[in-house]
Amino acid sequence: MSIQIAIVGSSAFVATVSHAAPKFDDVRFAYFTYTHPRETAQIAAQLGSYDGVFFSGSFPYAYATPYLNETIAHHVVQDETVLLTTILYATLAQKLALDELTIDVNEPERLNDIFTAFTDLTQPAVMKIDPDVDFSDVFRFHVSHQQRDSKLAVTSIERVHRQLLEEGFNSQLMIEPVSTVIHHLENLIGQVRKHLADLSQFAIVLYATTSIALREHLHTMRHQGHV
Repeated sequence: MSIQIAIVGSSAFVATVSHAAPKFDDVRFAYFTYTHPRETAQIAAQLGSYDGVFFSGSFPYAYATPYLNETIAHHVVQDETVLLTTILYATLAQKLALDELTIDVNEPERLNDIFTAFTDLTQPAVMKIDPDVDFSDVFRFHVSHQQRDSKLAVTSIERVHRQLLEEGFNSQLMIEPVSTVIHHLENLIGQVRKHLADLSQFAIVLYATTSIALREHLHTMRHQGHV
């Protein structure tokens, strides 16, 4: 039996998932794009019936959650793999020192775990972000440092990334390896399969009793038939 998954993300994220779609023979995907993560609330409210919903990150997931009812949903997690991949690209490919970066991140403690291996290096300026953050504050954080001594903004927010580039600042969007995206998509598909399998199970209960109260209670329970 095929399952139906809604993919919600930026155009770049949707393109990544669509390229991986042939890997999942019995899964049908529908794609929904946004320009601002907050648009996912409206997308979720009008989504219709799907077995699961896959989001590009924690922000769009958080905005959409109140409108998902009981639909199973999952999102790509900004884990150590994403952070390390991005930092390595910024420092090695672009030949920058850590203290020449500014980074906004959901969970700074994940960065701290990585930086423990670089105790002899000056660390970058870091801003903690959450779904309630004002994107203009994130933009100003990166700009204020880049106007002084930093050389590259590393941001988790695509809208901030675009604005930085448009206004002439150097910016790098967090890099999500395709393997990471697929891993989390497989996680969601696994949850959906288990849920559907659980729904398809049934039990046969044989009981014999002379208790009128028990019989009346059992008759109120969901069942396919009784004798």
